[in-house]
Amino acid sequence: MLSVSKRKLGISSDEIVEILDLRNSFEKVEKIVDHKKYYPGWHMNKKYWYTIILDGSISLKDIYINVLMRVIK
Repeated sequence: MLSVSKRKLGISSDEIVEILDLRNSFEKVEKIVDHKKYYPGWHMNKKYWYTIILDGSISLKDIYINVLMRVIK
């Protein structure tokens, strides 16, 4: 978990938010990144990493699913 400005994610705001970077296959990252809920991995290889903002825009259940998908794989 990191704290970054939304501007670092391409959002026009200086609000500081908590983020979580998650790793997955290139194919999965390419499908999931939508620049609305899922962002290219901040400060990571954007081919294999994506970022979510921990502000409630993604349910805790969906975050768990994203993390477990990677652990189970």
